[in-house]
Amino acid sequence: MNETNPYYAYDYIDNLISNKKENAYLKLIYRIINYYKIKNVIAIGYNTKIDKIATLCHNTKITKVDDTKNIQNLGKFDLVYFAKDTFNNSIHTFNNEQIVIIENLFENYQNFEIVKKREISKIFIDFFDFGIIFAKNNFPKQYYKFYFKNLYK
Repeated sequence: MNETNPYYAYDYIDNLISNKKENAYLKLIYRIINYYKIKNVIAIGYNTKIDKIATLCHNTKITKVDDTKNIQNLGKFDLVYFAKDTFNNSIHTFNNEQIVIIENLFENYQNFEIVKKREISKIFIDFFDFGIIFAKNNFPKQYYKFYFKNLYK
């Protein structure tokens, strides 16, 4: 089969990662990138998990930076990906058409709460280990928390 549908790349992700939890996480990110037709991604921090699926995202340009000090405008990126320990209080302005993914949300929860209080319409999804913010104009403000027990043993 010579299928080019992006969801068939799941086999590649399955072979790449043996950890079921990380595997599901990468599949979710991959699916978001493809569903929303993300063109520009900025990955902030060292050793981002998004690096593992970068080769699968053929139409997506992924820019990597170590920290947020030299970033002039986060608004030009469709997806902002914060690796572990890079999401901080200094950056909380996202445009109304972005998706933000925050690794290690539990340790960044205070900063995540500050962003939730802004008046921009967003959907906040808290997966405990990571968080996703859909800052889209057409979404009303909503909060979701998902916790999975014994799902990945």
